[in-house]
Amino acid sequence: EAFGKDMQLSPKNIINDKKIEVQTPDVTIQVSAQRRDLVQTRVIDGTKYIVIRADEGVQVNGVHVHIE
Repeated sequence: EAFGKDMQLSPKNIINDKKIEVQTPDVTIQVSAQRRDLVQTRVIDGTKYIVIRADEGVQVNGVHVHIE
């Protein structure tokens, strides 16, 4: 029995500490745990946003995209 009242369940056993996954009903974003500083949340004009800093190397569906 892996789980039960006499067993201890450590979050380290069930959480992937190599990546962070942010989900909404329509979007999934995966970020290296070491670069979680790239993702922020903001409220702009009353609307909630997930903001990703994109300095270089941005791709959409495998196509490089230049952001000005």
